[in-house]
Amino acid sequence: MRHSWSAKSTVLTLLAVLCSVACSTNSNTAPTLDSGGNADAEVPRDTVPGIDTLPDVLPDLAPVDIAEEDHKADVVEETFPPDLCVPDCADKKCGDDGCGGSCGECEEGQYCFLGACKDSVHLTDTGQETCYDAAGAIIPCPSPGSPFHGQDASYRSVEMSFTDNGDGTITDLSTGLTWAKCSAGQTGGDCSGAGFVGTQEEAAAHCADNVDGLSGEGWRLPTRVELLTLTSFDAPPCTPALFSTIISNYWTSTASCTVATMTCTSGYCGGAPDGFQGRARCVRGTPLEVGSFVDNADGTVNDLSTGLVWQKADDATKRTWLSALAYCESLDLAGWSDWRLPNAKELPTIADMAAPNLSIDGEIFPEPGEEGYWTGTTMPVEGLIGTALATHSNGAMGLEQDTKDTEFYVRCVRSTEDPPCGVDCGGRECGPDGCGGSCGECLGMCYEGICSQYVTIPAGDFTMGTPASEACRGSDEVEHQVSISHPFLMKATEVTQAEWIEVMEDANPAFFKNCGPDCPVEMVSWFDAVYYCNKLSQQEGLEPCYELLGDGVIWTDGILCEGYRLATEAEWEWAARGGTSTPLYNGVLTECNCGADPVLNQIGWACGNSAVEYAGCAAATDLGGPECAGTHPVALKAPNDYGLYDMAGNCYEWAWDWYGPYSTGGLVVDPMGPQEGVERVMRGGCWAHQNSNVRSGNRSDYDPSSTAAAVGFRPVRSILGDE
Repeated sequence: MRHSWSAKSTVLTLLAVLCSVACSTNSNTAPTLDSGGNADAEVPRDTVPGIDTLPDVLPDLAPVDIAEEDHKADVVEETFPPDLCVPDCADKKCGDDGCGGSCGECEEGQYCFLGACKDSVHLTDTGQETCYDAAGAIIPCPSPGSPFHGQDASYRSVEMSFTDNGDGTITDLSTGLTWAKCSAGQTGGDCSGAGFVGTQEEAAAHCADNVDGLSGEGWRLPTRVELLTLTSFDAPPCTPALFSTIISNYWTSTASCTVATMTCTSGYCGGAPDGFQGRARCVRGTPLEVGSFVDNADGTVNDLSTGLVWQKADDATKRTWLSALAYCESLDLAGWSDWRLPNAKELPTIADMAAPNLSIDGEIFPEPGEEGYWTGTTMPVEGLIGTALATHSNGAMGLEQDTKDTEFYVRCVRSTEDPPCGVDCGGRECGPDGCGGSCGECLGMCYEGICSQYVTIPAGDFTMGTPASEACRGSDEVEHQVSISHPFLMKATEVTQAEWIEVMEDANPAFFKNCGPDCPVEMVSWFDAVYYCNKLSQQEGLEPCYELLGDGVIWTDGILCEGYRLATEAEWEWAARGGTSTPLYNGVLTECNCGADPVLNQIGWACGNSAVEYAGCAAATDLGGPECAGTHPVALKAPNDYGLYDMAGNCYEWAWDWYGPYSTGGLVVDPMGPQEGVERVMRGGCWAHQNSNVRSGNRSDYDPSSTAAAVGFRPVRSILGDE
């Protein structure tokens, strides 16, 4: 579909002031709360400073012919620069050197943990190294404090490490156990044949009698926890490469979990019906014991067998997967702040192995939730990566996949390990330092040690607009259902003055230059924003999204375009809300005009809190604001759950859409606004206007050829691929 516009023959000229229309809702009035909290009083909009106008013709770019088949590139891989990494093994005896190499190997019977060789322990890592968003899209693993940090791949544990003994057995170097390479009854180096199938009693006898003629003595059925150590959650077939790939219906010696699977798509564990025929995977060695609990009398429980510390009581609140991650990452309990969501191997270890349904041990962990608990592990199987593992039925340890918007309870965990470790970031500017700390923080995402200015916005459905009961709302904010069918990248902050100069290689157009290089660039028209997106695309070797044809702009491929672009109005509101439905993404607005609002003050800038001290400020007194007001440096206020800053105030932000009534009457998928119009949409409110304008659902519009000291923008980029 081609989306185009033609410039008006006459460019509107800004006189000494701007925004009686520019920074307002379409009604040009802002409702205010009466004494009863109702939005039924009207106050006139006022003006903010403006500077000059732009020519009605922008520099031409050659038209771009973008074929749809060219849109299959992996956007995430192309978005970020290559890894800048210097191998360094200072104070490390083993493990990753930070650049994909190794610092050395441990002796037999030892494992490598954060650079140090240690004696064998029970739990091994899940093997999951890929990070995912809530919709299942692969994303660069976020840095601490960013949305989606805290999932399985954010943390390392004891890596699975095996050696083939060449005699039909495999030794697990992490646990010290020796396993049969093949499922019981299979033969040969390639584990051919269907193998043994029988009752639990027959399976136990098959192993104890060493029917398969394995070397060594003491062969037995594994416990449930032992069998789980062989499951890899990185990708199918879910077992380490040295083992045969039969993964389902194995007998265990655990009384309440006689049959279990080794699959990474679920962790079924339960009792077997009479006459059930299962498989056997024989093992020998000291059994792995779990559940050696000590109540610390401070709200935490130690498991001496695994070295893990657990949150004793959950807070009786069900959460989505994203909220569960954030809850554990922000938990401060018993003087510790390094809590996280357990992975799919850790959560089963707090089960009562004697309970009929292998549920969470109720004597140690009071009143476990009846509808299950989240893990941080995502299903790595195509078609299931939008799901994560959770427990079911009173905390039963039968792990199953559930969509990440499902709500389950949360029980957080932390490790007691404090290994000797030399902090070394090897040239990385962000991400883990290998010792539990960070090499630096990013405003956006951290990708292979390099900071990105962009964050991932997942796909999803939401109610766009505002309810009639919302205070301060405008009449054009009609509620309707919208589906954003694609994840996309959005700049974590508004484009700054320094970034404008770097990309455009031109003078700084901002009115508030004295605010500084980290302040949002303003005095940019909609055309300027479009041109910036195209130029940024060209500089990164991407096909531009827009064709600039003298006095017109054509968005040839819509959301399938490869380069940077402006968000649609629907994408902007979906991103701004960050999964919330309240007027602001952190709560409810209580003051519509320029009065102080404690909720707004946490996240944004409007006329009530936009006072500045630099020269060249502007008065906002006509609306009851400060005498010296203006923009502020980006990212000074709290971000939303997606990691976006300044979505409430500072500067209005251009969107793609022409302004017009919403399309209602059913679910609308990826709306792009009217085909034509007079003014383009702006969103987010600004430093000079009422608090009401910074609400997530507020709509504003302005002539696309004009500029304002309160109007900026932030680019987005579609995540393309086969998902």
